[in-house]
Amino acid sequence: MKRAKPAQLPVAYAKLNELHQDFNTRPVLMFDSAMAEIFGKLKGRVHVNSADLKIAAMAIARGELLLSRNLRDFRRVPDLRVEDWTV
Repeated sequence: MKRAKPAQLPVAYAKLNELHQDFNTRPVLMFDSAMAEIFGKLKGRVHVNSADLKIAAMAIARGELLLSRNLRDFRRVPDLRVEDWTV
């Protein structure tokens, strides 16, 4: 990673602060025991990376439609409803 020069630090910290403020406005779903159970059943059975599999488990547990451009991987997950609204 390239280090910022001293003159660039105020801009870098302003961007960091902006990002932090934005994150504070977004709800965060907690990964609960139902999601963990679904993740455990899928892991090793479905060939999708672990982070995506956790996202899929969250959507399945909540009965939600997952919006993603990554249909190739997410369509491998049984019982997951997934759509790409960018097309």
